[in-house]
Amino acid sequence: MKLLNKFKSKIFYRYMIPILMLGIVVEILIIAPAKIEKSKDLALDADIPSVATDQNQQVMLGVHLVETHETGKDWELWAEKAYNFKDDGSWVIEKVKIRIFGQQDGSSQKNTYYDVTGEKGQIDPKKKNIVIDGGEGDVQTLTSNGYLLKTKKVIYETDMKQIRSDSEIKMFGPEIKGESRLELTGYGMLTDLKTNELKILDNVKAKKTLKQGQLVTVSSQTASFNSENYVAQFHKNVVADYGSYRVTGQQAKLEVDPKYHNVDLVTISDQVRLSDIQRWAVADKVAIYTQSRKMVLSGSPRLIQNNNELSGQEITFFEETQQIQVKKPKARFDKDTKGL
Repeated sequence: MKLLNKFKSKIFYRYMIPILMLGIVVEILIIAPAKIEKSKDLALDADIPSVATDQNQQVMLGVHLVETHETGKDWELWAEKAYNFKDDGSWVIEKVKIRIFGQQDGSSQKNTYYDVTGEKGQIDPKKKNIVIDGGEGDVQTLTSNGYLLKTKKVIYETDMKQIRSDSEIKMFGPEIKGESRLELTGYGMLTDLKTNELKILDNVKAKKTLKQGQLVTVSSQTASFNSENYVAQFHKNVVADYGSYRVTGQQAKLEVDPKYHNVDLVTISDQVRLSDIQRWAVADKVAIYTQSRKMVLSGSPRLIQNNNELSGQEITFFEETQQIQVKKPKARFDKDTKGL
């Protein structure tokens, strides 16, 4: 009997121990990476996990968190409820608002910030990146100078100091007395907190009714704004409709007067073409003065109507009187027509 037990013991150590060791290796190579994968860095396409209270979570109510750096606050966050996962230290938050601070100079103290609100979110404990999801509604981002953006999901990347979204964007300009808010749609958003520049990345369409009732619509590939002023810029394949005129070019800028913040100048430049039902013109730049209701073409402007051509140093269109004024004019007339 002892001999039989000794034989069984030798069999166990010879064959079973290697099998158990192999099982441990399988656990390390297959199961452990699956757990590591769950705690990867957050990204916009990552789903925020659903939560149910269990022994692996710590639940807190009325959460207030602050992240700081050497020159001040990076962000400040409020949430109705937060779940802390013990396995990887990540946080899932509900009914969340986060104020993300722009570049703080120290000397200028511009106090630029971005308030982001949403139904739920997640915080990466390693990089402090934050994803905010709108759930059934929208994530809303309100800048300190009054721009409001709505989208489905945003991510704040702490190291890059950027707020990003890879979905459809609805944007509303600041409320300005005497004018409608700028309304804009597009796809994708990138805000660089080091420069406080906000970019809409594709398929931009915007409209605004000015103080004197003129409707301006603009489409372009991209658009950019700055959270320290009220200037709007549009880039690449710009098409602007203003009254009965259509103006195309590669760059456009809506500028405001510093006192009342009304749009007082719209500039379109680079390969400009202006047209209405009667004529068309080309120039390097057209400046639309909304208060005096005139358009000034400069940079080798040429006006063509009925096969007649008028050029000069500047060509000015007056909206109300329909008159045209030319500085240093040069004309070429078709002999079969009666002129401009």
